Order: sequence, then structure tokens, then C-alpha cells
Amino acid sequence: MRSRISTTPSVLNFFVVAVLLLRVNFWGTPVYAQGVPLPPGGGGAGDAGASTPAPVVNPLTIASNNVDPSIAMPGDVVTLSFDTDVQPLITPVATIGGHTATVTEGAPVSLGDGLGTEYPWTASVTMQSGDTEGIIVFTLDAGSVDGTATTTVPDVANPGTTDGSSVTFKNASPVLAETTPVPTPTNNTAPSYSFTSSEAGTLTMSGTGCSTSATTTGVGVNAIIFNTLAGGTYACSITVTDTNGNASAPLSMSKFVIDTTPPVITLNGNASMSLTVGDTFTDPGATAADTVDGTDPVTTSGSVGTSTAGTYTLTYNAVDAAGNTAKPVTRSVTVNAPPAPAPPSSGGESSNGPIVGSFGEHAIVPTPPAPSPPPAPNPVSAVPADESGSSNENSPAPTPTKTVNVPSFHASTPAPVVATVAPRTPNEPPVVASPTSSQVAGVAAVVETPANASVESGLGEFLQEFWWWLLILLILGAGYWVWKKYRREHYETGD
Repeated sequence: MRSRISTTPSVLNFFVVAVLLLRVNFWGTPVYAQGVPLPPGGGGAGDAGASTPAPVVNPLTIASNNVDPSIAMPGDVVTLSFDTDVQPLITPVATIGGHTATVTEGAPVSLGDGLGTEYPWTASVTMQSGDTEGIIVFTLDAGSVDGTATTTVPDVANPGTTDGSSVTFKNASPVLAETTPVPTPTNNTAPSYSFTSSEAGTLTMSGTGCSTSATTTGVGVNAIIFNTLAGGTYACSITVTDTNGNASAPLSMSKFVIDTTPPVITLNGNASMSLTVGDTFTDPGATAADTVDGTDPVTTSGSVGTSTAGTYTLTYNAVDAAGNTAKPVTRSVTVNAPPAPAPPSSGGESSNGPIVGSFGEHAIVPTPPAPSPPPAPNPVSAVPADESGSSNENSPAPTPTKTVNVPSFHASTPAPVVATVAPRTPNEPPVVASPTSSQVAGVAAVVETPANASVESGLGEFLQEFWWWLLILLILGAGYWVWKKYRREHYETGD
């Protein structure tokens, strides 16, 4: 406690009392009692007609019951504490933050050694939501023992406390609002989140699996990044506590899903398909299954050209809502060339016309047989032999036969021709049997192709003339043989 002016009669004390009783100084300014100004015209010591002086108010402090005594929030109690040097006749009156305070008198305290007695007082109010924010303003009026003088602590920028204390009122806790939620679903395992705060403070995050390395926030927009998250659904909340210990209401974040599993593509139908040029192709397509989305759309790249033979590849892709890309799946489609037309069959004559055969590099067809030679004396008739080698069981007695191999362009070995030869006289020339028309047709016939028409035509003509030249040569040979025999017999007989 501050020492009081002694009431012991002395020259010094008398002088001090006399000064305090003066209402104004030489410049007309009110006199201060223990540093507290007395208002002009106010009742106090020295007032005309006053019997007692105004009380001395000292010390005078203000504080809040908040964790920080210099801050008050709605519901906090703000208290003025002061002492007077006399027992006022009337209980002091005080206002705090616009509210009338409840004033309570404490037990008097003796200063001892003739220094007098102090009378402690408290004036308190409970701050309300909606009170004006800022430094809390107060007023105090304390009267004298007979009520004729009053000491007033003025409501000025300097609150008038003796220790310089003050209390600032804050109407509310920090207010939070979401600005940018976490995208959902997302494959980012360390997503970012932003929100606004009306005050700076300490950040607290709650929720299963929810955490961040951020610990403080500022006024305005704040961005935070989550620590690495596993796949799943998250429901997180944040709280900001300002420097006065006032916690905001929890801000519940929008729920979000972390998805790191890509979709799986399954082909409809076979992975390999085939068709023929000119066919119509319909893509069976594919499906994509996803653990979060259920199904995802499938995109196809590539095409199938049904007018051109070849192998074509179709590629199927899918991306889920979180941005996970599926493993591509492919389908192979083979377009085959149309089959070539069947070639004509080969062989001899038929009722429908000539049969195509082959001769070296040339295709061949039958040509008309060569004409039979004119009949000769004792003709030789040529007939095909049956399996037993005889002609007919009803014919006359067997006659000598001779087999001649006739070349065939349709077979790898000559085709045999059996000729029945009738007996002849020694002077008759030999007669050679002519082949049948089917055997002649088998010997040679050239099918003309555009590139070899002249060659094939010459070969056909040659074969047609072959038998005539052979007959002529045989006749000449027979004549020569007769002539030689004649000369030998003529010279031997001497004729």
C-alpha cells in the first residue's frame, strides 16, 4: 500500500492539507488528489460550504478473469479494484464497458504508525455478447464521509488506472469458413485445403487419420497440406484458438475420398478375331470396373479396315474419377483376303466340250484327230485290246497282235495301243495301224493362252501332220525293202 499523509499535527502536514484544500491553482486548473483529477465544480475538499474533503482514490486497477487478464470475452467478468482513504458516506458508483458495476466494500486496512486507514472496494460487470470491442472504458465516483465532496475518475483515453492496466474486449472467438475443399475422389495422398479465420491463432486438426504439419493460422485465407494419407474416406475438422485462449467452433471439412487403385478393363468377346475382306466388323467393346466409381467409361483407339487384308489392333483405355489410369488392353483383328476361284479340272473329252490339260508351260486342250489313211489290201483293223489281250470271243481264230506305245501328254508313261495284224504275202508292204481318236486326243492338244497362242497352234498342226509323214516314211521304207529284195534275187538267178 502507498503511504498516506500523516494526520499528526505538524507544520508540514498542515501545509499539505492547506494545498489540497485549494480548488484551483494560479492558472485555474483543478487540483488532483493523489494523481486523480477533480472535475471543475465538483464537490471535494475545499468546496465552498464543504465540511470534509473529497476522498483520495489510490490505487486503481482493472482486470478480467480471462486466462489473459487484459482480454475479456462475452461471459468474462471485468473488475475495478480501488482504495479510498476515507469511509465514504455513499457507496461509490462505477460503470464498466457501458454496464453499471456492482460495487462491493472490503474490510478496512489500518496503515499503522498513525498513517490512517484504507478502505478497499471492487466494482465488477459481466461482459455481454454484442458489447463494443476494444479497450473497455470505465467511470468511478467516490464521495466524502459526509457526501459533500466527490472524487471522479474521468472517462478519457487514459483510463485513469494508477498502474496503467487496461482490458480489451473481444466480442467473439475466431470464426472459420471453408474456401477450397479437398477434391473428391482424388489420387493425391497429400492434398491441400484452405479456409479463412477472423483471427490469428493455433491450429488443431481432428478426425481419424487426419493430420497436418501446420500449427498456426493468420487472419484471412489459410492453406494447409495434409500429411500422407492412405486410401479411404476422410471426415476431418479444424479448430483455431486465438492468443487469448478463445477457441473457435470446430470447422467440419467436406468429406473426401483418397483413391489410388486404377480401374480394370475386361474385353467383351475374344482378344483375337478374324473376318474376310468385305465383311462387316462390329467391335464388341470392353468394360472398366473401379473400386470407388463402380464402372468407368472406356475409350477405344485404332480401327479395322474391312476392305484391305491385314492385321489390325484395337486398344482400350480407361481413367477413373480420381485420375487413376487403367492398364491398356488390346484386341487383334485379322482381315483375310477372299479365297481364289477353283481351277478347271483336267482330263479328256466330255459331253460339255474339251477338257483342259497341261503341256510344259502351256495349257492344253484336245484337237481333232488326224484323218485315217485309205484302206490298203488286206487291211489291218486296229481295235483296243481287252484285259485278256484278245479282241472278241466270237471272232475267228486268233491272229498275231502287236502292241505300240503311243506317247501321251497326260501321262508319265506311253499309252499302249494293241493292233491286230492279218497275215500278208511276202511282197505286201507293211501296214501300220492308226491310233484311235481318244488316243490321238491324248497325244497332244495345246490350249492357247494369250501369251503363247502362236506356239500352241504350231504344235497342234505338227501333231495333226505327224501320222501322214510317218505313213509316207513307212511306205518308202517298204518300197526300198522290196527293191533290195528284188535285186538280190535277180542277181542270184542271173536274170
